[in-house]
Amino acid sequence: MPVALASSIYNYGVPLAIALLILSYLLNKNKPGLCSIPGPRLAAYTKLWRLHDVYKGSSHLTAISLHAKHGKLVRIAPNVISVADSKEISKIYGIKGEFTKTAFYPIQEISWLKKPQPNLFSLCDETRHREDKRKVAGAYGLEALLKMEPAIDGCGQLLLAKMGGFADRGELVDLGRWVQFYGTFNPLRLVRTTPRSFCRMKATCIATDM
Repeated sequence: MPVALASSIYNYGVPLAIALLILSYLLNKNKPGLCSIPGPRLAAYTKLWRLHDVYKGSSHLTAISLHAKHGKLVRIAPNVISVADSKEISKIYGIKGEFTKTAFYPIQEISWLKKPQPNLFSLCDETRHREDKRKVAGAYGLEALLKMEPAIDGCGQLLLAKMGGFADRGELVDLGRWVQFYGTFNPLRLVRTTPRSFCRMKATCIATDM
């Protein structure tokens, strides 16, 4: 490369690149409709703030503190708004499709024979999602769920018995962990239609008794 050309790139290219980078940050900060939403100052300019927050492993706690400070809407990236308003649930997750799914959802797909397998959670195609949902909708209707109720009563009784034991002994308990046991083994019991999964939960409860 000629010396003159290299010198021109260094003299003009580097400052131009820096100027474009600064311009992109300013455009991010002043996006129409988003610039008035409060949040961490750096988050309005770049996604790096959100990346660092997720990397720390406490983004769920950060979200709670940010909403306590700023209110129902918080800007956590140039194009990302965190919403903590129950009135907006039907609008965001409604069937009208006013809001489309982001790239967060496809990464939840499992892989089979080195090919991604879409599921109802990960599907971004509204038409296919509607067709696949129709196939299983009957299994989640009220009548079907009422028929399944006896199958989970045993797990519920076991969970209540364990909680009662902790209360009688005056022991502290990680409620989230036990609710996770309950939520994990109940579906297994419904699918297996045998007491094996129930016994597995019982064995897990005993093994992790605190």
